[in-house]
Amino acid sequence: MMPYSKNAISSKNEDMLMENEYYKKYYEQKQKIKERYPTDLWYRPQGANQSLNHDYNNHHLWKQYIKEICDLMHEKEGWYQKFVWDTYSESDKALMEQKARGNQKGNRLTDFNYY
Repeated sequence: MMPYSKNAISSKNEDMLMENEYYKKYYEQKQKIKERYPTDLWYRPQGANQSLNHDYNNHHLWKQYIKEICDLMHEKEGWYQKFVWDTYSESDKALMEQKARGNQKGNRLTDFNYY
């Protein structure tokens, strides 16, 4: 899969996101979670009416939904993590892998023997 530039990916352009196989699988999992909750949970007042008539009866469900989505996104080697990794350039991937392994070339502060 061709890596995207950071400026090319936009959550507003869902068609582009759906081209990525990992995002498709993540999206399917997300929809399964979303189906377990009432549909009125997704509609929030906008604009001038935003401060009027808040309904907090389902606030605990909203918090539970957010927790499940966050767990899905942070799942180790999950579809969302693979999607994000797929969006990085090869040079960014190499740099992150080097940082994860530790700096093999040495650290300036520890290269010298101060004793």
